[in-house]
Amino acid sequence: MQIKPPTMNRIVLYFLLIYSININAQQSMNMSLLSVQSYSSDLNDVWGYSSNNGEYALVGLYDGISVVNITNPSSPIDLGFYPGPSSMWRDIKTYGAYLYCINETGGGLQILNLEQVIYGVSNPTYIENMNLGFTTAHNLYIDENGVLYVFGSNYSNGGAMMFDLVSSPENPIFLGNYSGSYFHDGMVRGDTLWGGAINNGQFSVVDVSDKSNPVLLATQSTPNNFTHNCWISDDGNTLFTTDEVSGAYVTSYDVSNLNDIEELDRIQSWSSNTNVIPHNTHVNGDFLITSYYTDGVSVVDASQPSNLIEVAYYDTSDGYTGSGFNGAWGSYPFLPSGNILVSDIENGLYVLEPKFSNASFLQGYVTNSVNGAPVSNVSIQIAGSNNPSLSELNGFYETGIANSGTYDVFVTASGYLSQTISVTLSSEYTTQLNVELTASGCMDPSACNFNPFAVVDDGSCAELDECGDCGGDGPAPGYDCEGNCISGETLNIEMIDSYGDGWNGNTITINQISFGFSTGYNAQETLCYDPSTSCFDVVCDGGTWQEEVSWVLSDQNGNELLTGGAPYSDVYCFSEQVTCQTIDFSAGWTIFSTYIQPTDLAIDVLLSPLNISDNLIIVKDVNGTAYLPGWDFNGIGDLDFKEAYLVKTNSAQSIDFCGEQLLPEQHPITLSEGWNMFAYLRLDPANTVLVMDGIVDYIVLVKDVMGNAYIPQYDFNGIGDLESGKGYLAKMTSDQTLNYLSNDQEY
Repeated sequence: MQIKPPTMNRIVLYFLLIYSININAQQSMNMSLLSVQSYSSDLNDVWGYSSNNGEYALVGLYDGISVVNITNPSSPIDLGFYPGPSSMWRDIKTYGAYLYCINETGGGLQILNLEQVIYGVSNPTYIENMNLGFTTAHNLYIDENGVLYVFGSNYSNGGAMMFDLVSSPENPIFLGNYSGSYFHDGMVRGDTLWGGAINNGQFSVVDVSDKSNPVLLATQSTPNNFTHNCWISDDGNTLFTTDEVSGAYVTSYDVSNLNDIEELDRIQSWSSNTNVIPHNTHVNGDFLITSYYTDGVSVVDASQPSNLIEVAYYDTSDGYTGSGFNGAWGSYPFLPSGNILVSDIENGLYVLEPKFSNASFLQGYVTNSVNGAPVSNVSIQIAGSNNPSLSELNGFYETGIANSGTYDVFVTASGYLSQTISVTLSSEYTTQLNVELTASGCMDPSACNFNPFAVVDDGSCAELDECGDCGGDGPAPGYDCEGNCISGETLNIEMIDSYGDGWNGNTITINQISFGFSTGYNAQETLCYDPSTSCFDVVCDGGTWQEEVSWVLSDQNGNELLTGGAPYSDVYCFSEQVTCQTIDFSAGWTIFSTYIQPTDLAIDVLLSPLNISDNLIIVKDVNGTAYLPGWDFNGIGDLDFKEAYLVKTNSAQSIDFCGEQLLPEQHPITLSEGWNMFAYLRLDPANTVLVMDGIVDYIVLVKDVMGNAYIPQYDFNGIGDLESGKGYLAKMTSDQTLNYLSNDQEY
């Protein structure tokens, strides 16, 4: 999985929630809680093990592995904790009596003899750091032939490393490697490997019959292009995948012909939060069991792969909603008892009792009541379901609901009268319901949207707008009918996400037009505006992980107008005069000043462009107070535009300061007795001797960053002219005031 690092705030939040969440209040359907086993650290993966002695949960923790006896599921018993490298990521699988575990921190492979643990052997075999050619990996799978597959390792592009466990379970033997792409996760059936090539946004199908020479058979993109997990159906004809991003799906594919892979259906979980992130799905008979982060665990009837129906869920994480990487990490549905294990990151190990059965399916055809023609794109939704179906080109639809019963079915389509039909559904068979729709629309021949086939007037008659669009609202503000910017003035909107997973539902709205992005670190948009219009509302809000959101508004010349994050709400006037000053920073030391007063004066914000790739080392004021970006320490705070600052960088770079241009004559500068670093506030250079003439009797010397000096006592001017963007050192015998002439005056 991909998960956001636990910042200190998040870590604190995790631990607070462990003690504050009421585990009895979780939402559920067709699943009941048997027990919860809590831990003092965060959880990751979970797997299961069964023997003649009972059933056991194998729980991945931040700092190791926990083995829990769940034979009596209402009273779990801790059997032991086995430490491992501290890691947020851990994956566990079993072969025979052995547990195998990897992580993304280090240590290679861990192996634990489970039967020895179960029988209470005082020192069970636990191989903590087995070196098999890799130190980190993301996922494991062990097939029915006793072959261990290691995915996402630090070996050979992170594809699939293959090891024989049959010969010696405690000493895996390397068989071969597939390096065609990085696999985040995968599984194998027979001689076919199904790999989640997450960085490529697709699943890969690989023939591994010859472990020394794997062959790529096929690839297929997934809906959200972030393919995390794959699992094949029992008959081998259908593959199910998850995309681990906000608003993604569990998706089914017909893979019976690898030359013609076809997507069959996709589904999201039970909640109304469509931005929830799915993680891992597993196939157990007719059902898909998916750990769904903030929505807990979800069970889908996949017996009809083209018609996926959710039949059960249990929200292990009611303290979180939406797109966060919190809640249910993993699930294990293969225990002989049928009980389902869920590892909730914050809340612990859940043992759940399934009470679901196959879905009650509904299908049929939708036709026009007048001519019998098929009607496509008709919405058919069963009351209580959040998974409506749309009819196909031939009018066919299929949908369903978890439980048997009598339900209202809502049928809606543009240009037709809506219908509500009462239907009795049963899990024992698929109910057939054909629907005839009566066409409705505008029946006025003079209207632009006259419908000659309508038999019911729906009051929708409309006229052409100024752009010739029927019932349109005319052009968007600032644009003509062809989409051209009338004023020729545009805004550039740069949207940034510090983590790289998009804005998680946040949008920025300017002039009633909204922008956002769902994946990646940044996105660019352009907005037309009328500069004669005085002011507009600027709002950025609406999603999660807002601390990762930032944005910059610039004019078409690249001048920065406004910056912010989320949440943000303010009025901005585009008619405001915004000026930018380019300041050059040399490799090594620079003394800089500016005649610009930016909106945000924080020194770390102003100099953030210098900090790309750790270019900025230190910033100091005249008192020696420092801003140290490497230590995330800002002792300076806000910039004082009357002062200058000493900056050290690894390489030369130029950045723009944008904001209000200061008038130099309105800002006299106090130079105190002793040393000062002062700003030069004028646009044009001016001779140092002339600028300092009014206070020359009190100057010991003035220096620039190169050590060039103006020494009045010796009538020596090694500096020459004072220049904008630069700052200077001055040593004074007493407190004095430096007054600059205005920019339209000459010295």
